[in-house]
Amino acid sequence: MMIDKTAVVGSELPVLATKADLKYLDEVGGQGQYRQVAWIKSTTGTFVPLYGIGDDLVRLDGQTEFPDQEAL
Repeated sequence: MMIDKTAVVGSELPVLATKADLKYLDEVGGQGQYRQVAWIKSTTGTFVPLYGIGDDLVRLDGQTEFPDQEAL
């Protein structure tokens, strides 16, 4: 699945440097309580969605930045 940079910016979700406790789609497939809460940029330069439940909503720590289109 190819994610367009515009889709990442338009989602208004943060791009994180690490996965932390969040999960990839293949780890949560079929479990309805999960929703996308962030992105992570892979080593190949593509963006991968990260999923969490309500308690996993991304809390900004002062170091997480929301990307602008030029930065991607």
